Amino acid sequence: MMAMQTATWRYRLTTPGALAFATCYFFESLARATLVTVLPLQALALLGQARNVSILYALAGSITVVLGLFMPMLTRRFRPGRVYAAGGASMALAPLCLALATPTGLAAAVIFTTVGQSLLVNGMNLMMMMNVGKRDLVYADSLKLFGGATPWLFGPALGVYLFEHDASLWAIGLSAAAGLAVVVYAGMLDVAHPESPLAQVPPATFRPIHSFRRFLAQPRLRLAWVLNFAKTSFWATFFVYGPLYIVTVGIDTTTGSIAISIAAGLLYIIPAFAWLARRIGVRPVIIGGFAVIGVSMALVTLAANHAAIAIALILIAAIAGVALDATTSVTFLRAVRARERPEMGMVYSYTRDAAGLLPHTLFAILLSFFGLDAVFIVTALGTLACAWLGRWVPRSM
Repeated sequence: MMAMQTATWRYRLTTPGALAFATCYFFESLARATLVTVLPLQALALLGQARNVSILYALAGSITVVLGLFMPMLTRRFRPGRVYAAGGASMALAPLCLALATPTGLAAAVIFTTVGQSLLVNGMNLMMMMNVGKRDLVYADSLKLFGGATPWLFGPALGVYLFEHDASLWAIGLSAAAGLAVVVYAGMLDVAHPESPLAQVPPATFRPIHSFRRFLAQPRLRLAWVLNFAKTSFWATFFVYGPLYIVTVGIDTTTGSIAISIAAGLLYIIPAFAWLARRIGVRPVIIGGFAVIGVSMALVTLAANHAAIAIALILIAAIAGVALDATTSVTFLRAVRARERPEMGMVYSYTRDAAGLLPHTLFAILLSFFGLDAVFIVTALGTLACAWLGRWVPRSM
């Protein structure tokens, strides 16, 4: 019996499916989480102003926007598993560039990180759509995010702690090793199962305008794009401007990084939101999640002189963000047609690419005239608007 159970677990870990994807996401999260708080803090130290940090992240976002145009051809030519592995390689290069401790090295680290995230998101989405049934997507997506909960719980605080105690090479090595683990594990899954449903349709040609038109012609996909863009923009704001805000209000970086780690580690409760979504539907969870983020972000601007209250509000917003992580991606995964997955996936991936470009560009302009409070006010307004849009999510989801 024990041998049978061991063989079953080995099969589930080496076969594309919910458990294997959760394992992939564990290594991916470890690579990202270790430096997620370090990067903006190092950028602020090297570049001097929050506005300059925004410009750097906007530059990196513009590169991923261009890369996204070629994503359908990449996923058909090299298969999603190899695209995902390439994302892991990019994440492994990012900390090595950061180790140079120069503005150029920092810029390369941010660019490799954003490019790696784009490749990882596209590869993972296609692998899940090809190997997981539509009715199991909520479970598989929540299990994937749960698999990444532990790295996000300790990674942000650990990275900052190691950098502050002259042990930055340990953080750099850990992040790079995790990126290489993604390459190895994703490569193993791709080699073991090289056949792809994508081979059943003609190879993609470079027709991004056609893909955008097809996407925009489908109301459910339009709604899914807006909701996922807003969610991703919130997390982009959270992980870049959260640490900067904590530093500017006088909280030491160690305490701030612990708060960010706790917030990120809230992925542990994602199964609870997945269960809630199955019980009451995806729509109420999405509406509630955006509404809570909007109110919390608005109140943060009033709590600058009360550090404990500000951190509590940030944690409340993070809980709501986890609820959105459990639900918003399902609005796309269930709505997309099987034959259009690579092309529609390319357009959908712009939720992350646009979230890496548009908010940072807007914030760079705002920070030229206002303080960091403007970032949180704009975030609050945007998420409250999405709570209203959430009313159009189909009840059947």
